[in-house]
Amino acid sequence: MVGPSASQFRVLSIERISESLFAERTIRKRLCRDYGIEDIGDPVKMADSLVRSMGQVRSCESGTEYPQNNRTVFRAAALALASNMRQWSGFLSRRSKFESLLEQYDPIAFSRAVEVDSARIRDVANCLGGQTARGDTNAMVMWARMLAEVADYFNALKELKRYMQAGVDGGEIVPIVAALLGSPRKRLEKQRPPPSGMESWKAPGMGIVLASEFLRNLHWEAFKPDRHINRLLGRWFPEVVRNKSARAEILAREILYCESKDVITGLKYSLVGMAVTPHDCNFTKADNLVWALGAYVEKKNRESDEVYWKTVAAR
Repeated sequence: MVGPSASQFRVLSIERISESLFAERTIRKRLCRDYGIEDIGDPVKMADSLVRSMGQVRSCESGTEYPQNNRTVFRAAALALASNMRQWSGFLSRRSKFESLLEQYDPIAFSRAVEVDSARIRDVANCLGGQTARGDTNAMVMWARMLAEVADYFNALKELKRYMQAGVDGGEIVPIVAALLGSPRKRLEKQRPPPSGMESWKAPGMGIVLASEFLRNLHWEAFKPDRHINRLLGRWFPEVVRNKSARAEILAREILYCESKDVITGLKYSLVGMAVTPHDCNFTKADNLVWALGAYVEKKNRESDEVYWKTVAAR
């Protein structure tokens, strides 16, 4: 296949991805069932409904201010941990019970409930299910206890983002913060200490992948470099993956003081995702749709030769 010219480049075709997601009747029914989508026969509008149901892209139409408090932070962290190594559609069927066990994401109330009755940890783990359930639940308890001590975590996180912004491109900042929360280095923490009440910026139970999900749950635009995203972006845009490798290493070593292969890989695929997102599309929306495509249609070792990109003029 002939590649794009120097004055052109490839980006994700959100329209084609949307069409493919809802083309096959059985898969369309599963998506509608799993995410509460109405089958209206319009794949683009149904894809928008799918993204809205995931709750990570702020609706411009709602006009509702997003509460910047620790309940919001705990919700974002708990849902990120709930996504770890388990089928998300299965979790959604138990979400109401999960929220009740977590005291509607009130970190202080949940911390007290665990202190009063340690069986609450078992109940949350049983609700989550899966091999990582106990570890994810223990991490939620750590988050709740931390937030009970640090009243202004949300603003501290925004200040951290502002501090880390120096010397990086605008779109790079969210994966950088995710990498820092997943694997903070002492040298960086000496330069930018965590708020009083926290020993480290380390996000309990999270590496760069889950920390990316956490930040997206706070409506920070980003790609979550998980297995579906990395697999499909690597398949569709190998040249972009190669081009972003050096930048990912620079960010890891010079900004984060980190040599971790996992961090460099996570940064690389986050940068690739942003680079191939159309200029009129939210990064998180693009990620949500590519993720759904990988989970439901273009499954591992069963990928098609369908073209999911389009060629556009260089900006």
